Amino acid sequence: MVGTIRSTRIGVPHELRPNKQRQPTSSLFAFHKKKTLVSYCPRRNKAVVLLSTMHNDDAIDEETGPKQKPEIVSFYNKTKIGVDVVDQMCSKYDVARNTRRWPMVVFFDLINISGINALCIYKFNNPEEKYMPRRVFIQHVAWELIKPQITQQNAECDNSCANEEERTGAPRT
Repeated sequence: MVGTIRSTRIGVPHELRPNKQRQPTSSLFAFHKKKTLVSYCPRRNKAVVLLSTMHNDDAIDEETGPKQKPEIVSFYNKTKIGVDVVDQMCSKYDVARNTRRWPMVVFFDLINISGINALCIYKFNNPEEKYMPRRVFIQHVAWELIKPQITQQNAECDNSCANEEERTGAPRT
């Protein structure tokens, strides 16, 4: 697992936090059992802190040239693109509502990600289909999900109206 953490988070050593004395492109490493914490300083008074359980050394990626980024930072940059795209897509058409109940937050996130996954599967299974925007796809899915409920309600209403006509003998208006 590799991911960023806030440098102000409790437990992050003060030495790894941004300060004006650190040189740009410098890296500081901290090791604990099977975890590595790295603080990379891309410019003055700015630090990017990453935690990795996959890397156990202080290797610098030679391909980054004069920037001298640690391998952890390079690995994160290469693999984070999927997360960024999903976050961007979720924020564009978000179903979430303001709530204080954490199960609802998890539920809304699951709905957002399910919509993206469904669109990916639909595009994979229908390559000959022309471009369908995500908004239109979500509308189609929503209508398909509520159609059974609408038809059931209409059938129940028709049955109750017919029963009312039989009971009273008056036609429905």
